[in-house]
Amino acid sequence: MNAAIEQHDLDLAAIWLNRATSEMQQEPQLLLEKERYLSFKGDYRQSADVGRETIKALHRTGMPWSISAMICCTWKSTTSYST
Repeated sequence: MNAAIEQHDLDLAAIWLNRATSEMQQEPQLLLEKERYLSFKGDYRQSADVGRETIKALHRTGMPWSISAMICCTWKSTTSYST
């Protein structure tokens, strides 16, 4: 999925995302890629929602705060949407 997003092949990225089981879709790494996919797709509101879900998932897995804070700051600086 990452390679497809890097190539801006969003159709292929969607195929990989749809192949993930519901359990896999709760993993922080996949949530990060899903957030990137949605951002590239232009669905900024859903991207922001997934970004917040990613932060929660990082805390559940015991990811050190510094890493989750870095991801959060990166996410906030690259994701914008109008309310």
